[in-house]
Amino acid sequence: ESILEGRETPALGRLVELEVARARWLYARAAELQPEDPEIRRRLKSAEAMRAVYSALLDRVELAGAAVIHQPVRVSKPGRAWRAAWTWINPAGS
Repeated sequence: ESILEGRETPALGRLVELEVARARWLYARAAELQPEDPEIRRRLKSAEAMRAVYSALLDRVELAGAAVIHQPVRVSKPGRAWRAAWTWINPAGS
């Protein structure tokens, strides 16, 4: 009900914390599953670029906490472009 009404509550803050932690765990798990084959890793560059952008977005969600309910959370176009480009040129992936 409070979410539908756009109210910041302690419960919403805890939910945001929980979901941020869950997302970070999933990102870490995905990183552990990265293939060793360089050709396959090259094919995954687009997905890695998106992961870098979404990780930055997740950082902003974490900072906003419960305020995320009414505070737009974005990564700027230059920020997205920089992260995507870095992923493509960085041999480690991101």
